[in-house]
Amino acid sequence: MRLKVLVTLSVPALVVGLIGLNSCGSSAKNLWPNEYVAQQVLTAAENRDIAELQTLAGSQLIVNVARPSMTFKEFLVENDLIHTIDKIIAAMSFEPKLRLSPLGDGTVQRLWVYPGFAITSPTCWSETDNKSAINQDLFSANELDQFKSDDAYRGISLGFAEDGQWVFILKDRVSRTPPNAKVEQELQCE
Repeated sequence: MRLKVLVTLSVPALVVGLIGLNSCGSSAKNLWPNEYVAQQVLTAAENRDIAELQTLAGSQLIVNVARPSMTFKEFLVENDLIHTIDKIIAAMSFEPKLRLSPLGDGTVQRLWVYPGFAITSPTCWSETDNKSAINQDLFSANELDQFKSDDAYRGISLGFAEDGQWVFILKDRVSRTPPNAKVEQELQCE
């Protein structure tokens, strides 16, 4: 006697379960095992849970390089709360990229930055990323032209340390990886 088993899967649920945050390549989880904090930030933003975002931000989050004492709450108020939350969601819909950041003591810190293209020249961005960013209201077509003119992305970006700590959320240029650093050898993103 044969038994027939019918397995039904909800395709959206399966896709969400397999994809999670857009990751850099298929092995990003192995290279950055603490991505769960970024996932918590995205979930809190999607749920409009300001209290959870503030908890995840902690007291050390950098929100304005020119004003180191500025808090996450002040950043949200100064930049239009709802608009900023939408920008966080849009920025985190793109793959992160690894950036090497020199610290004051000369050591180099590895940071994962959303959106990943924020750490490269706008002249190098793909048309797909440009169209997607405009469609998601991460930036406008006019802002894209300005970024290309300035050779710098000046929109919302989020950075996370290797240990998962949320390090920054900025609405300004993110420093690029120093040219002599060999990030390509440490991480190949496709």
